[in-house]
Amino acid sequence: MKKIISIFIVIFLFGIINRAEAQRFWAVNNYGDTLYYNVTSSVLPYSVEVTYKGNSSQEFSDEYDSTITIPSTVVHNSITYNVKSIGENAFRECNSLESVIIPSSVNSIGSCAFSNSSIRSIALPSSVNNIGEWSFRYCFELTDFFVPATLTQIDFAALYGCYYMQNINVDDNNPNYSSINGVLFNKLGDTLITCPGGKQGNYLITSNVNYISDLAFCYVNLSEIDVEANNPKYSSLNGILYNKIMDTLIACVTQKTGSVNIPNSVTNIFSNAFFQCNLLNSIIIPSTVNSIGDFAFAYCDGLTTIQIPNSITKINMGVFYNCERLTSIEIPALVTSIGDQAFSYCNDLIQIKLNPETPPLIVSSTFVGVSDTALIIVPCNSLTLYQEADYWCDFTNYYCFVGLDDYPKINISTKIYPNPASKIVNLEIKNSNNKLLTLNIYNSLGILVKTQRISEKDNQIDVSDLSNGIYFIDICSDNYNVKQKLVINK
Repeated sequence: MKKIISIFIVIFLFGIINRAEAQRFWAVNNYGDTLYYNVTSSVLPYSVEVTYKGNSSQEFSDEYDSTITIPSTVVHNSITYNVKSIGENAFRECNSLESVIIPSSVNSIGSCAFSNSSIRSIALPSSVNNIGEWSFRYCFELTDFFVPATLTQIDFAALYGCYYMQNINVDDNNPNYSSINGVLFNKLGDTLITCPGGKQGNYLITSNVNYISDLAFCYVNLSEIDVEANNPKYSSLNGILYNKIMDTLIACVTQKTGSVNIPNSVTNIFSNAFFQCNLLNSIIIPSTVNSIGDFAFAYCDGLTTIQIPNSITKINMGVFYNCERLTSIEIPALVTSIGDQAFSYCNDLIQIKLNPETPPLIVSSTFVGVSDTALIIVPCNSLTLYQEADYWCDFTNYYCFVGLDDYPKINISTKIYPNPASKIVNLEIKNSNNKLLTLNIYNSLGILVKTQRISEKDNQIDVSDLSNGIYFIDICSDNYNVKQKLVINK
């Protein structure tokens, strides 16, 4: 009986797998290009969507190049399918793609369908009534976009990041959208949806605009945003966009140079507010700010340091993502969590001072790209907590302080290897000025188990007498102290 049940389960699962595989196939068009399809209706009327190669959205084929012609119908296993849509991620990251000819059978384009591709031109047939969110994100080669009368739904950030796009034009008969000087608005012209990335110079927001969509001015090549004085919803100062009462900073344009001193009226910095403002070398955040949105300072390559106000309790996702020249940061005492990718790819970050006594919650990607030998400065009574906390324990170079300003002014650098160790540990010490240093080793209970005098040249420690476990090495002199974690594994 068990054998029969097992056979039935195998047959059942095999049937599921076969049915799943039957929903996906490839076919060659009349020009010799191989396209991939998902079946969206397996009953009359049969239909498919164009998709990417592979079984995962992470396996973008990048094999489409030059001009691709999508057929209106495709035959598979003697069934003729209507090509009704371009699915999500279908042409994503196709770096040799120039144009796609879309048949009149297609009525929608999925999210991220052309995201990060090199497409240069596209003509939407009158049958297309919807384009999904992020569908043309980062299409840098796309310089113009035309919205036909029948395209009645443009989802969130569909044309975001098209940095060289000069104009978004709209058919006069479109019931939902309009274009004013190449900028996309709703039909009434009181909601600004997207400013194309290639717009240059100053842009004036008129008094009738009462809503600006999220990311409308993000990653746009403007030098200033101005607002008419009688606009009831928005204002500007020094070319930066705020809400009317100036308690929310909405957008700073990418061509802004020099420094920005955020006014004391601001309590909230909007998501992506300074995104890609890589010409700024200084941003002063007042103590009134208590909220900083996701990716607010991402790609601000010119920043080497920035002070986070003490009023901040949470550092959101990607706030300082890819700030390549950021060398040091201080985390305020009230911060309880630091989000996904908050400091990812801050490759020059060598010093992080943390004032919270309880280690803020972080995830594996919070500090991706930051060296594990970056100097981590924490309160002395919290040292062990940090060194044992999830992901904080990945850092190897710790120093602790008692007073608010009691942390090293000397850029000493140490490296332990091998780690884990079994018999001999080598210390690579730099910038100690060849002074004789004291090395103490503590076990996980904080008990001193070994002490030794070392220098840059005399830097080997015999740990063969230590049992397996986690230890903490304390290297100190008269004016500085560095702590690192050591694992013994024999």
